[in-house]
Amino acid sequence: MLETLADYVRGRSVLDCGFVDHSCEHIAENPKTWVHGFLCEHAREVVGVDRVDVSPFAQRNFEVVQGDVESIDLGRRFDVVFAGDIIEHLSNPGRYLDNMHRHLHDDGLLIVTTPNTFGPRPLLGAFKSLGNDPPCNPEHTCWHSPRTIRQLLERHRFGIVELDYFCEVKRFNWLFMRILGRRFGNTMFVVARKRDDAPTERVSRGA
Repeated sequence: MLETLADYVRGRSVLDCGFVDHSCEHIAENPKTWVHGFLCEHAREVVGVDRVDVSPFAQRNFEVVQGDVESIDLGRRFDVVFAGDIIEHLSNPGRYLDNMHRHLHDDGLLIVTTPNTFGPRPLLGAFKSLGNDPPCNPEHTCWHSPRTIRQLLERHRFGIVELDYFCEVKRFNWLFMRILGRRFGNTMFVVARKRDDAPTERVSRGA
């Protein structure tokens, strides 16, 4: 996945939302998998935003801001917004997308990664529990499928230009995706381009 991400951010300005990746301790233990560090190596400029204390990163000379990604106003625009495994944590993803739309240059790109509803973890979890409520991160507010993420993005003036799937390098996950197909990878990787048309009208099913 990182190789694909590099192609989209190389030489560009990037806003990285939710860059802390769980905790400073997690980053210290897994420095090679910290996506923000990877972005800083490949993009021309990277600004990180997170709601937690970002001072430890500022002290290490990263350009970071503490704030709520749904409402923050940085007073500037970027070529790319990266939303790495954050959209499933938000209380109001539509508000977030509208805010990121304002922070992107015309024709800018939004890159979203989010757990695949039909990846091995939720499917195996549902099978083990014999129910329809597989275990997940307790901070998650939703699951997404290709249809729901497309609908959400289109409502907020983004058009998908790439939708792919990736899998952690673990034997079971790799075999699961190999047997059932790429669409059953753990992570959805979505690239969407900013549009300037009016938001998609929402139709009430009660109408």
